[in-house]
Amino acid sequence: MSRLKRAYYSRLNETMVRKVRAAMVEYGVSVEDLASAAHICPATLYNRFHRPEQIQLKELRAIADKLHMPLPKLLGVTNDV
Repeated sequence: MSRLKRAYYSRLNETMVRKVRAAMVEYGVSVEDLASAAHICPATLYNRFHRPEQIQLKELRAIADKLHMPLPKLLGVTNDV
């Protein structure tokens, strides 16, 4: 994978983590609550924040549900053509 492509995906990952953290503040969801919803321990959730490429789909779905956010919005996917 080229450096430019890696940089692109790194920016997307960072944006996703920022969206999760912002939604946590907006909805008053703690790290412990979010980790519990995703069926992982809080330390694992922190690890996922630092290495978002390792997050599993089931964890993403649980996080999106807990934060009342559609998964495509969380991932930054748009329907623009």
